Amino acid sequence: MSIRKWLRADVIIFVCLFATAGWGITVWFKKHQEEARHDAVYKANKLAKTERAKSALARLKNDWNADVSWERKIYAPGVAAPSYSLEIEHALVNGHPVIVIGTIQDVEMSGDQGSPVVLMESHSSPNELKLRFSLVTTTDVANAILSETHNNPMAVFETFISAASMQHVEKIHQSSDKYGNDQDYFLVHGTLHEAYATHLFVLSPKDLGEK
Repeated sequence: MSIRKWLRADVIIFVCLFATAGWGITVWFKKHQEEARHDAVYKANKLAKTERAKSALARLKNDWNADVSWERKIYAPGVAAPSYSLEIEHALVNGHPVIVIGTIQDVEMSGDQGSPVVLMESHSSPNELKLRFSLVTTTDVANAILSETHNNPMAVFETFISAASMQHVEKIHQSSDKYGNDQDYFLVHGTLHEAYATHLFVLSPKDLGEK
């Protein structure tokens, strides 16, 4: 092969490599831009939903004269989690509704009363205190919840802000799991007045400016 042909082949290879590198950089840059746009849209949507949740919380507190401070009584810094139902009852059963922030595990019909029952789990409960709610409600409230979660496989993870009146608390005893972990939990019985779907997966009173 002559030097001229060798140089020509070398130039062609160099041009091909340069073009490939340029294409790769362009693709990476466009992908980075698209990810940045998606991230910005996600953050904006989350902020908007959080602001709407704050407004909903303020309205529920005002409309139902509902209290959210019960959580500070149960989860006080440096204070051990309650061991007895009566401790939790003192914080929750106080003559007026309270705000519960958490996920809805199920909506079922009560066997004895024939009314819908909403099963909720508090977002604020630490691992050592499993706090769940069994709340009788109206058909309208139950249907509103179902309409928010219908055909949505992720609905069980979404956060609801609820106003409810509590009647009593009981401790549910269960066998330990295969690792010996305690599976007992506290079940709070009451009446659900209203529930607001935030369409957020993680939300706490702190996110809503309550702590």
